[in-house]
Amino acid sequence: MASTNNINLSNSDVNRVISGRKRSINVDNWKNVKNKKLRNSGKEYTSRRKVIVPAKTPPNMQQVCDKNKCPWQQCVILTLARKIELFNEFYNLTYDEQSALLISYATSRRFCSFKYYIDDSQVCKNTFLNTFNITRRRVMTLQDKIKSGILIPRDGRGKHSNRLHAIDASVKDLIRQHINSLPRQPSHYSRLTTDNLQCLCSDLNLSADTEEERKNIEIDSMLHHSRAEQSYDALKKDTEFARLNSSTVVLCVDLQQVLFYPTLTHSNMFYQRQLSNYNFAIHNMGNNAVSMHLWYECIAKRGSLEIASCILNFIESNYNILGHGEERKLEKPFTIVEMSQVDFKDFSSLERDMTKKNLKITQAMWLKLSADAPMHVSIRESHNTLRPWKSHEIRHKNFGEDILSIKDLPPAYQSPLALTKEKKKDLLDMCKYIPQRYSDFFKSLPG
Repeated sequence: MASTNNINLSNSDVNRVISGRKRSINVDNWKNVKNKKLRNSGKEYTSRRKVIVPAKTPPNMQQVCDKNKCPWQQCVILTLARKIELFNEFYNLTYDEQSALLISYATSRRFCSFKYYIDDSQVCKNTFLNTFNITRRRVMTLQDKIKSGILIPRDGRGKHSNRLHAIDASVKDLIRQHINSLPRQPSHYSRLTTDNLQCLCSDLNLSADTEEERKNIEIDSMLHHSRAEQSYDALKKDTEFARLNSSTVVLCVDLQQVLFYPTLTHSNMFYQRQLSNYNFAIHNMGNNAVSMHLWYECIAKRGSLEIASCILNFIESNYNILGHGEERKLEKPFTIVEMSQVDFKDFSSLERDMTKKNLKITQAMWLKLSADAPMHVSIRESHNTLRPWKSHEIRHKNFGEDILSIKDLPPAYQSPLALTKEKKKDLLDMCKYIPQRYSDFFKSLPG
């Protein structure tokens, strides 16, 4: 361990800081270190509370005690010149050396008797304190340490052991040794100014420590890419089939990532909450038509019923019940649908009376519905197109008798969803940066 002015740093810590790109460590320039050195030397310094503490003054009297009442008559032997000499020698020492000197004077004749001897002459406590211009508290602290068995007291100011989770310096050295054992390469950032900067190789995989683990990772990666290719191939075949057969509709759906508005360029926007907007895209692969269903967080959330409501809205808006000889046609090649709150339906009434044995919709990769069996859904739970379809019955218990019409489903929400107070406040703060025709919309949001 390297010690600099009572600041304990390991050798690796010192080398790492000095050889780093940032400015090198210089403990002697730290303010607290400078003040501590001045205090130990008896010179004037500034405390943490910005109070100027005056310097220690040498003794100016040969005897400070009453010679008629002092039990030790040898105090008069100690001259003023000798006291000043001892004072200067004392404050030229370090704090630990000062403590050692005081102990030698206080216990030179009888251990732990705490009688004070200077130049082999026993003096009283007042003369002893005046000679070195120290407080009673410092002497009492040394006496307490001697009583507790500490024969060589060390300066413990500013040091403690309450960092229970501190990492030992030896552990840090082992970690650095492990990092240095890994293959490295010169950094490609600012090579003109950072010749010694290195980084880990790009092909290094820390999670694969053995050759077997690396092979397993490569196999998993190959399987992942193979499954993705199979899915794209299956979608391509289904798309070609739907383009040639008007009775088949292939839909590819996806919920886009959340869109945040308003989008401004001032720096405060980075810390402010914005309005969340949702977009559910339905792509008809047969005729390449796309329908975007948009809504924001005050209208509805983005769960399963919202997705089902968007699909229901798409079907009702684009398809009608076919009569004999009629062809199914899409009304518009591209549409943007602004979903209102009444468009989101509550499907719980249908779900309660639906029989769905062993149907795990969350594991489904492909869904297929047929007009020949409208109450059955075929599910494929794998990307592999060679795996067979599994048929599941989703027949309604009251089908044919008193089934609830889908058009008569109750709305999922009875009132607009309120924003949080924090988000509403941020939106109102941003209104001053946008035109009034847009800011009125944000001001009208509930919250």
